[in-house]
Amino acid sequence: MFTVCVECGGYLDRDESVCRACGADNAEPDDLIELDDSLDVDRLDEWSHVKHEIVSKYACAHCAS
Repeated sequence: MFTVCVECGGYLDRDESVCRACGADNAEPDDLIELDDSLDVDRLDEWSHVKHEIVSKYACAHCAS
């Protein structure tokens, strides 16, 4: 099961109650929302696209030298 933040809907890290996206503490187990394992959670958010672009440019520059 995947757990999401009740404040922003972001996915929580395993065994962590504090959301990395908004900083909300989701310590109360009654408030947590669990998602079915069959959901596709391999989506890229904006920060992932930016990181991918930076790593790609670095890799190309490194291979060219």
